[in-house]
Amino acid sequence: MATVHNATIKRVTDKPRNPKNTANSQELEFINQFKTQIATGREVEPILVKKGNNTKFYLPIVTNAMCLQCHGSPGKELETITLAKIKQLYPLDMATGYSENEVRGIWSINFNN
Repeated sequence: MATVHNATIKRVTDKPRNPKNTANSQELEFINQFKTQIATGREVEPILVKKGNNTKFYLPIVTNAMCLQCHGSPGKELETITLAKIKQLYPLDMATGYSENEVRGIWSINFNN
């Protein structure tokens, strides 16, 4: 879809597992906005930023029960064997300790028109 729409699609977060997925300063602002909206029960709307021929789209990635198998709390949803593998592959991992209905990160999509 990225090729069809001439877009760059990435997932970014404030608590990365892979350091390549670390959000930039603008993306961190949007993550915090989405966290506030989710925490207060407000309806979440995507964010569109248009600048010239460029359109950027941001949408939160919200955790559910399935996400917690890899991003939940160790000893609860996150099994010891899974955590060991994560630590082996990503020694600087910061992406655990989540509960359901929390912002794990955002989709950051850049359309080059």
